[in-house]
Amino acid sequence: MLQDMKTIYRIAKSELNSLFCSPIAWLVLVIFTFQMSMAFTDRIIWELKDFVINNREKDGMTAYFLLTGFGTPLFPGVLSYLYLYFPLLTMGLMSREFSSGSIKLLYSSPITSTQIVLGKYLSMMLYGLIMLAIVTVYVVFYMFVLKDFDYPVAITGLIGIYLIMCLYSAVGLFVSCLTSYQVVAAIGTFAALTILQVIGGVLQGVDFWRDITYWICSGPHGPIAGLINSGDVLYYFLMPALFIGMSIMKLQFARQSKPWYTKVMKYLALVVVIVGIGYATSRRTTVCITDLSRDEQLTLTPKSRDILERFKGQELTLTTYVNIMDEHMAAKVFPKSRIGDMSVFSKYYRFKPDMKFKYIYYYDHVLNGHSCCAPGEDLEEAARKQAKVNGLDFDDVLSPEEIRKIHDLSGENNQVVRTLEDSEGNWTYLRMFNDLNPYPSEQEISVALLRMKDGAVKMGSLYGHGEREMNKSGDREIGWLFTNGSGRGSLINQGFDPISVPLTEEWEIPDDLQILLIIDPKEPFSTVELEKIRAYVASGRHLILATDVNRSEITGELLADFGVKALPGMLIQPRKDEDPTNINAVFTPQAGGINPMFAQWANRNYPLSMTGAVGLSYTMDKGYDVVPLVVSPVGSWTELETTDFEGEVPVFNPKAGEINQQLPVVLALTRQLNGKEQRILIFGDADWMTTGEFSKSRYYGVANGPLTTLMCSWMADYQYPTYFPRPAQPDNHLKLSYQSRGTLKVAFVVVFPAVILLLYLLVWFKRRGE
Repeated sequence: MLQDMKTIYRIAKSELNSLFCSPIAWLVLVIFTFQMSMAFTDRIIWELKDFVINNREKDGMTAYFLLTGFGTPLFPGVLSYLYLYFPLLTMGLMSREFSSGSIKLLYSSPITSTQIVLGKYLSMMLYGLIMLAIVTVYVVFYMFVLKDFDYPVAITGLIGIYLIMCLYSAVGLFVSCLTSYQVVAAIGTFAALTILQVIGGVLQGVDFWRDITYWICSGPHGPIAGLINSGDVLYYFLMPALFIGMSIMKLQFARQSKPWYTKVMKYLALVVVIVGIGYATSRRTTVCITDLSRDEQLTLTPKSRDILERFKGQELTLTTYVNIMDEHMAAKVFPKSRIGDMSVFSKYYRFKPDMKFKYIYYYDHVLNGHSCCAPGEDLEEAARKQAKVNGLDFDDVLSPEEIRKIHDLSGENNQVVRTLEDSEGNWTYLRMFNDLNPYPSEQEISVALLRMKDGAVKMGSLYGHGEREMNKSGDREIGWLFTNGSGRGSLINQGFDPISVPLTEEWEIPDDLQILLIIDPKEPFSTVELEKIRAYVASGRHLILATDVNRSEITGELLADFGVKALPGMLIQPRKDEDPTNINAVFTPQAGGINPMFAQWANRNYPLSMTGAVGLSYTMDKGYDVVPLVVSPVGSWTELETTDFEGEVPVFNPKAGEINQQLPVVLALTRQLNGKEQRILIFGDADWMTTGEFSKSRYYGVANGPLTTLMCSWMADYQYPTYFPRPAQPDNHLKLSYQSRGTLKVAFVVVFPAVILLLYLLVWFKRRGE
């Protein structure tokens, strides 16, 4: 055994000596260093510039610079370059021996095929250590300039990159055994590495082959930085073993005279054994995952794990209903994309490996208009085309009538949607979203799980008197942030159950309603209807009431119950190139007593955009504690004379009774009733929460969206939306100044590659002198 190791070492030493005698090995190191230095310095300089402009730094900067974030993080950047270089490095490993005839000498010597292959492979492993040392220089620099560097993420990432280098070396070695032409070997290796990266998309329409090709693919396994998955680690040992084994067999077959089918069977046997082991050890029930990052930053938050623990001993099934006519989302959940789709939930099935996934395919008209069916085209014929081009057996696709018997999805516009269901029969929707990443995040998934256990907060908006409605999406309506299922931040996706509530003398306000919205009624309530609203308020439940300009006669009686009155006139704020009826209202310091976030908005002058608002006055004699939450901005006034704001320039006229001071436009009222705190919000404007308001394009941020969520969260006693923050990370400071960017660029982009080039020149002159 010791003699075999010595032989392998001698072969490796000879191969390395030959490699560094040529300029290729040195040129690869120089170019690799230059490319990495460019990406490395650009990333740091951009971050320094961002800090100077915005005066902010980030938590978790170790992972940010090494794995994620803007630009090209270090480890993904390394992987994006490696596959370009290893074909050049490995092309001559065996093909040079074949072309020069020296292979015959090796065959005639007392050296086995195994020793030859392992010696050649060891030389590439040693060269890989040199490349890894270059990457380590960047990591060590981060260690010195980042406060509280997260070492496990960096160390495991370096190990992962080295394992990938070893895999590429094994692939290149095998391809080099197949030809005597080095250029052909280089091209073949490049092709093999490309196939290895894209094979995960092959045969994805067939359940069994989907798992096999996905495991063979190198892309999904990643650099294992911080998050150690036993399946990924075994992959980086099994796949090199496969190519090394085939290389040994290729050399052995060259010495033997055996039928071609015997050789093929031996190759296939090796492939079946290696892939079979990899497949078996990569199942959800067999993998072991360890998160070595600080505070387990790459794992579910503790709060999400606690929620998932409540399903222990229960079946949890995620069913995806795929309308193949949904042109926006269906392609993401067709069989060929199924593993990628399931991986969205990998953090969850790590802790619940028995989690079940079901996919039900059907066709129907998409009710929001985003359909693959052209106008006038027969629906079934269009569906057959979609099934054909996407590898679906149309016999497995349910018709509109069949899907409705299982689940009527018309309320979801017949779009792609999921349901989560446990063994107790509790279920909820889990939707896809119309944004850059359509998949649900931990926030939405965990909220859906919590909703199944604790139920949703039921809230409703009155309609029947011209109110703004939450089940409509017109510019005047309020459905955008309440019932818009395609919006990630919409309250229907954050633990609330928003409904429209008809109020007449016959219809009652539901007893299980926890939050009632009365948004800008145009018609007065009858005496009976007012009494029903007052009975709701007397029960201690929460209320959101919004009035508007010229609504005092309609809402005045109701506002008076709370000691509030809408002041005459419209609040205006004349500004250049702005509609004067649109004011940027500001939060008050007192608002911090309702929610600390409001105090931050007050300090930042984070505005609430309101159009056509009225000022509010209030008294404290109705038993409520009143806090002015938002007030009109400095420079605004109540305009009483101007009616045509497009053709006239409004001028402040105190003689007409106009008021030029900051007036409350949002009031927060609280009182103790029935052993709990009742919470009421009164707004002097209804347009601030409408679809039309959210569709406006601005060059500055406004608080309208966040306020909608926070006000409902406050009334739900912060049960929803449930947030899943991670502990603040101490690696939040970069110990560099923006002035050091020039020195940084010269040191890494110029000096570092130049040092390697100088080493090559020294070696070259030394060899030439010999």
